[in-house]
Amino acid sequence: MATAAAAAGDTAQPKRSVFALALEKAPAARDTEDTILTDGFLNLCDLIIPVIESFGSAFAIVRGDISGNIERLRTRYATDPSKFSKLFSIVDDEVARGDQSHSSSCTKGLLWLKRAMEFMVQILRRLGDSPESTLSEAVNETYYATLYKFHGFFASSAFRVAFAFVPNRGPFLERVAGGSFDEQTAAEMAQFVEVFTGLLAEVHTFLDKRGLDDPCKV
Repeated sequence: MATAAAAAGDTAQPKRSVFALALEKAPAARDTEDTILTDGFLNLCDLIIPVIESFGSAFAIVRGDISGNIERLRTRYATDPSKFSKLFSIVDDEVARGDQSHSSSCTKGLLWLKRAMEFMVQILRRLGDSPESTLSEAVNETYYATLYKFHGFFASSAFRVAFAFVPNRGPFLERVAGGSFDEQTAAEMAQFVEVFTGLLAEVHTFLDKRGLDDPCKV
């Protein structure tokens, strides 16, 4: 029994942070010409869901928004994977048909996915840059710097209520690390922030240049 237990322990895989997994998949978000690919980008966004879940019920509203927009884009991609292999081709197709302004459009879905992911990434950046900040401080300050200007009274009220239940910094970081949040995990988080910020900046530039960065509040 002891021998079997020891053998099992020897073959156990070490825990990996969500950031290490995301960095492993990040290259698949671009093709050889550095164009953002739909499937790879959405898969990378999916890998952030465990980070959102680490906030607990406080971020249920954020998780629902991100998951819904990922699914909206993935559903369109699935209708013609060859035609929509490049992320921006989905938006270009809607613009050509004049459907980009509909609330249920993939253009709106990509816009709000981008905004929600910017919110998440900036929280992580804040945590990395300010070791003394509480998670609550990082979340609230980042919200007012990112999403708040796009939210009307009811949306902003719902978010502020949810943020009252944000967990403590230590337990949150341990969850995303899959164990102890050490220097290696901190480095992985910082690297992920830089990689994903670059992708999101490219999405923002694409939408902004085409007049699709809708400033209207929801």
